[in-house]
Amino acid sequence: MKKIVFYTIMILALGFLAAGCLGKSGTSNAEAKSTPAAAQSKSDDSDALPEGAGTKTTGDYLKEINKVLDNEDYVTGKKLCEEALQKDPNHSMLLMLLGSCYYHDGQYEEAVKYFTKSLDVEVNANQNYIYRGQAYIHLGKYKEAIADLDKVMKYIKEFYSLYSSRGMAHALDGDMEKAMVDFNKAIELGPESEVAFENRGMAYLIKGDYAKAQADLKKSMELNPDFAGAYTTLAFSYILQKNNNGAAEELDKVLKKTPENSVALYYKGLNELRTGKAAESRKDFEDAKRLDKGNENIMVFQALSEKYPKSEVGKAASEILKAMGIAVKSGKLEKTEKPAEKPEKKPAK
Repeated sequence: MKKIVFYTIMILALGFLAAGCLGKSGTSNAEAKSTPAAAQSKSDDSDALPEGAGTKTTGDYLKEINKVLDNEDYVTGKKLCEEALQKDPNHSMLLMLLGSCYYHDGQYEEAVKYFTKSLDVEVNANQNYIYRGQAYIHLGKYKEAIADLDKVMKYIKEFYSLYSSRGMAHALDGDMEKAMVDFNKAIELGPESEVAFENRGMAYLIKGDYAKAQADLKKSMELNPDFAGAYTTLAFSYILQKNNNGAAEELDKVLKKTPENSVALYYKGLNELRTGKAAESRKDFEDAKRLDKGNENIMVFQALSEKYPKSEVGKAASEILKAMGIAVKSGKLEKTEKPAEKPEKKPAK
């Protein structure tokens, strides 16, 4: 997953990130890829490995690692990072890149661990705060995410993606007022960002303003017709308005291009659930959960159901969790227990 669009925020496009999620539904046309893989390596090209540790220098490793990460080969990237760190265990860039590999593989706890180790070596490495903040969002640790992003934004004030990510964290933490301030600033700084418009569209959905939400989502689609997050969130808005045919049409567009889009499958399952297609709904929920790395979207539904229980978005999120047999108790996801079956009554003799 290249961006929390959630980066589709709140998946529900989260994507929720979240993007969504956020975070799976597409990348932005308006801004270069903002991932640890894109970290500069040239400045480290001259760092030699310890004597006798082999012929490769740290710079050689960094070039090779960045090349495989550019090709989204995170398994090889992880292997190379670990090999290089055996020879140079306190290299902040290598630690950050290993965190990136875990991040893209959906292993957010491990990602946080290595971003933190990198910061232990180089405390002022702003990139680590950004990436760790995004990982915290996926883990449902929204206050920690906000704290990391706040540190960076004291010095970097012109990156719309930072406002978009922090806005998503605020929204999932239940502070819609601060979320809207950040989303508006993201659009001011990045008027060509489909992600920024999609995120604000979800925020309007939470507020119950369907007209403004759909206007933002259609603007997002106009900016990037291939951005799946805008289609899935628009479909979700139609579900909330009980426009089931409209929702099905938007979701079909996404699933024809990307049949393993977990967000689209969650919404398709919800749409089918509400139209009485229980068997189809069950299959779509099962497929979505299988494809949802780290169950990050489930965590978004959890946050929405907890923070906005009276909104239609919160109710729908709870409905999805319930359909999958998941209950939210004390901030944790737990499997719901099936009610005990009553013993069959034997006919009286």
